[in-house]
Amino acid sequence: MTMKNIDAQSLIGEIMNWLGYVSEEQVNAAMAIQNAERQTITAEQSAAGVRPRLIGAILVAQGHATEHQVDHAFRLQQILRGKSDQLSAKSLIGQILVFLEFASEDQIDKAFALQTLLRSAQPPAQP
Repeated sequence: MTMKNIDAQSLIGEIMNWLGYVSEEQVNAAMAIQNAERQTITAEQSAAGVRPRLIGAILVAQGHATEHQVDHAFRLQQILRGKSDQLSAKSLIGQILVFLEFASEDQIDKAFALQTLLRSAQPPAQP
């Protein structure tokens, strides 16, 4: 299966699939459930604010994802859309990894120090 790129227009199910949390089939099944729920909501219920469950909630209820995974996908979606209070869409990868709790600030600092060291190393002299 070819992995689709994600961008600012990506839906939460697409992002969760891209992150490897759920399969495309699981997302499609959750969307079918959401659409079926949407069909059962009356005009009066809709006017009162009744909405079908969100895809993430359906995936959690089915045991395909955890709330933590849904939260990560939501945070990434906010970053991509430039709506995060803490980050913009142009944030450094290190900041994004810390924000998503995939790495600590200390780990990122060490990785950047190593990167700087490697970049400053002189290549071997050519004979």
